[in-house]
Amino acid sequence: MQGSVKLEFLEQPPEYLKELLNYKGGKNSAKFREQIRAYNSIFAFTSMGAKIDTAINMRLRPYVYKISGQNYHRIRGLIPDQGKQPKFAQLYVHNTDNEVQNRLHSLKEGRSAQALDENIVHNLKVMFDNNNKIAKLFRMARDRLTAPDAKEIHIRLLGTRSNQLRQYTIPTTTEIAGLIVGDLGQSNGRRDIVIEHKSKGLQRIKEFHPKFMAMQYPLLFPYGEDGFHLDIFYSENKKRRKTKRKTVTMREYFAYQLQQRTSEANTLICAGRLFQQYVVDAYTKIEEQRLRWYKLNQTVLRTKLYRNVCDAVVRGDTIAAATGK
Repeated sequence: MQGSVKLEFLEQPPEYLKELLNYKGGKNSAKFREQIRAYNSIFAFTSMGAKIDTAINMRLRPYVYKISGQNYHRIRGLIPDQGKQPKFAQLYVHNTDNEVQNRLHSLKEGRSAQALDENIVHNLKVMFDNNNKIAKLFRMARDRLTAPDAKEIHIRLLGTRSNQLRQYTIPTTTEIAGLIVGDLGQSNGRRDIVIEHKSKGLQRIKEFHPKFMAMQYPLLFPYGEDGFHLDIFYSENKKRRKTKRKTVTMREYFAYQLQQRTSEANTLICAGRLFQQYVVDAYTKIEEQRLRWYKLNQTVLRTKLYRNVCDAVVRGDTIAAATGK
């Protein structure tokens, strides 16, 4: 784009995560990267709703991450239902005295759950508590809920950025969210994520929320960095092509982000299978946005004229001159 897209680089991850992602880090690092998707899952704030095709990996071939149908991220309330085990973001709030074991048990029974290292889980928990802005917010909610005069609490993750932020600016907790005690009232923004005290179902998160990816991939964005959102502006570049559009598109964002640079942290590239999952997730976001545009712009596409062309083909009218314009 002739320099139109210019985003801030990823910061170096915390030292502990950097050691685990190091391909020369020894056996401990190798075991971590082998199970990196499982480790990410037990620390993710949201669940990923997708039909994953596991049959494709039953043959002797390189590992493939493949999904079918629609893909979306969902979140529950802060407190689990009576008699239910906490999952995803609830693990940051509920019964944190046994948090490591709760996280290990949150995975489905199988090889991945048995292969996880309890020490690594504990150290990652400490790392997120010290560095991740979203984790700190949920810890604040936990402290409020365990107070003697505890009231119902709601969390609102703000979906709009007030200034022309670039990509990985790390705002303070008060700039990304609000902790609301008591009655929630009306939401101030259509892009906000409002996490209820308790909720009967799963809430879907819109794919253009700044924390959409950070909440699903805490190991890739350990500081809770902003991802793609609708308020990323093109850089001031005199050479760039003049267009009516002023903001970076989702495709342009990911095309810029997925490059490997010597001056940028290689957190994404070094994440192996988790990086593969992230790329598939990003691809489905772009495709869904494109399909939504087609759905909302049928009058622009003049579908009735296209339908007439299809009818002509069905009738066998192969000579265009006989059909007309």
